[in-house]
Amino acid sequence: MANHLLENGFSLLFAACYFDEDSFFRKARKIILRQMHEQILIDGAHFELSPMYHLIILERVMDSINLLKSNPGIFDTDNLWDLLNIKASLMLGWLNKITFTDGTI
Repeated sequence: MANHLLENGFSLLFAACYFDEDSFFRKARKIILRQMHEQILIDGAHFELSPMYHLIILERVMDSINLLKSNPGIFDTDNLWDLLNIKASLMLGWLNKITFTDGTI
């Protein structure tokens, strides 16, 4: 569950685009939407409050945004696209708040 399930959702999203498989996309979207709402808090922090998990998930979110941007029109991605962009913005804001002036976390 938790991070592992979300990682599986992102993997399914990439597989959906690679194989042009709508059933993979529907499953990926369902997992990602549910888990992002659960795991990313209102302030943008990952719910485990671990900078490591936060950075891992943020990287996956950014990769997924890039994937969907690079494959326009392949699937109906509106609600997923919107959520990923909102969560990425919140997560980047939280990361900025926990980063020291010397750039360390």
